[in-house]
Amino acid sequence: MLVTDAGEIRLRLFPDQAPLAVANWRSLAEQGVYDNTPFGSCH
Repeated sequence: MLVTDAGEIRLRLFPDQAPLAVANWRSLAEQGVYDNTPFGSCH
């Protein structure tokens, strides 16, 4: 879950389809790499 100033965003990951990407993302998140990272709009 991402926590932003505008509220929470629940993420849905697909380890069966992208196991390495999901493992990498989870590892970085657990290390705190994304903590306090600016989050902007996505188009």
